Formats: sequence, C-alpha cells, structure tokens
Amino acid sequence: MANVKKENGPKGGGAISGIIIAACIFVGWIIWNFIMGNGANFEGGVNTGHPLPGNYLAMVYKGGPIVPILLGCLLMVIVFSFERFAVISRKLFKQVLLKEILMLLLLHVTNNKVLLQMQSNLHY
Repeated sequence: MANVKKENGPKGGGAISGIIIAACIFVGWIIWNFIMGNGANFEGGVNTGHPLPGNYLAMVYKGGPIVPILLGCLLMVIVFSFERFAVISRKLFKQVLLKEILMLLLLHVTNNKVLLQMQSNLHY
C-alpha cells in the first residue's frame, strides 16, 4: 500500500455523465407520458383507448415502458455527440493556435529578429 500512487485526474468527471444519462431518460419519460400519451391522440380522449388512425405518436406510446428508455438512448447519443464535438473542436483550436504561435516564434528566432531586438533593447 505504501507504493501505490494515485493519479491526479479530473475529479467528478463521471458524475456529470451520470446526471446527463438520468436527465435524458427523464426527458424521454416526459415525452412519452405527456406528448405521446396525450389523450388527443387516442379514441375517447384517454390514453387507454385505441390510437386514432394514422396517429404514430399514439402507436409508439402503446409500445410500453421501453419507449422512454429508447428515447433516452436517442437523446444521449445526440447530447454526447454535441459534447464531444465541442470538446474536440476546442482542443483542436488550442493546438492549431499553439502551433501557429510556435511557428512564428521559430521563424523570428531563425531570422535573428528576436536576438537583434533583445540586443537593441539592452542599452546601459
């Protein structure tokens, strides 16, 4: 136990993912219960009746409690795709910006502009 070294990684990084997963399933349940299960989609005005002809929301509602979980999975794919796109774009932007700065610095150093400027600023 004395030689075990803990890695200094981000703390709580998995917690936000769990919250997002639970939120997506909850939003899926809200869509299933209140939009697809709306009484206006069914004969008799209640969701225990048969779906109106051609009303696909009511037909999907009749799929049962698996539907909000599947809707949650679809929302997770969408949310995590946007999150990954944002993170990768930001990382790529930082790398490109750093690379351009280093290339400019290298160009100036190779042309002795930095050294000449440093020598001209050293007046005693």
